Amino acid sequence: MNELKEVRRVFQGLQTLYKTYFSKVDPALLNDLLTREQEKREEPTLYLVQMWTNDSSKKDFIKTYIVEKTGMMPSIHDNGRHFVTNHILNLELLKDFSDLENVTRIKGYFTGAIYGVGA
Repeated sequence: MNELKEVRRVFQGLQTLYKTYFSKVDPALLNDLLTREQEKREEPTLYLVQMWTNDSSKKDFIKTYIVEKTGMMPSIHDNGRHFVTNHILNLELLKDFSDLENVTRIKGYFTGAIYGVGA
């Protein structure tokens, strides 16, 4: 049973790293993204990414930032506090989004490989 304790200990350490460096990001998104990254997929992966902010006065800044980083226009909900975009995602981009001051939470879901667009 020592191996089970080891798995639990390492998993707890991973959770601590997530909270330290990606405190605004849903751990399920991080797990999925890192798993796909580790598989060394040839094609970029698309995710539906949702970001929530605490201040709708920064709506235009967040929208412009998303467009500049992804090339995609987000849909904006909840009076300018909830942004939804379908785009290619990697760990670096997720960290950029997470580091934005007004962002309070990020969730996302894998939607397919890039070749699935328009199919």
